[in-house]
Amino acid sequence: MGTGKTETTKELAKSLGKMCFVFTCSSSLNYESLIKFFKGFASGGSWACFDELNRIDIGVLSTLATTISTINRAHRALKQEISFGDDDKAIKFDHSCAIFCT
Repeated sequence: MGTGKTETTKELAKSLGKMCFVFTCSSSLNYESLIKFFKGFASGGSWACFDELNRIDIGVLSTLATTISTINRAHRALKQEISFGDDDKAIKFDHSCAIFCT
């Protein structure tokens, strides 16, 4: 039985006029798709809600945690661009993006 965490996040985004992408995690999630997802939402200023984190493989969960940490550091440092890897091209960073894990 759920407690409404994901629904609350979606409704809050809706009331603030923000696009919220709910990503239902599964064991088929991989590094490449995760990074593509983060690039899109971080440069577009939308919100990301990761639901069912317990279904992610431990290696992908580590990547998720590292990427969230990168975004949090960019927020704190007020960076205008962000890169998700050593060989990755920097992209525009929109500070109105947000991450929620439910």
